[in-house]
Amino acid sequence: MLAEALGTPQITTALTLTQLLTFTIFVLFYIPCASTVAAMSRELGWKGATTAVVLSLILALILGLLTRGFGALVF
Repeated sequence: MLAEALGTPQITTALTLTQLLTFTIFVLFYIPCASTVAAMSRELGWKGATTAVVLSLILALILGLLTRGFGALVF
């Protein structure tokens, strides 16, 4: 997915190691799929699904920012 978005199979030429790590952490923790949200809304209701999406996005942003800060110090 990332190679297609960047237009090159050599991802390390377009992104630094810190950027790659930050991207990976963010993608691990956010809910990317509309069908997942739809399934959650059937199970939890729209209020529960919205809460889950917002909380996962906030968590992904916080962890991404911490990863970026840590990566800037280490790399």
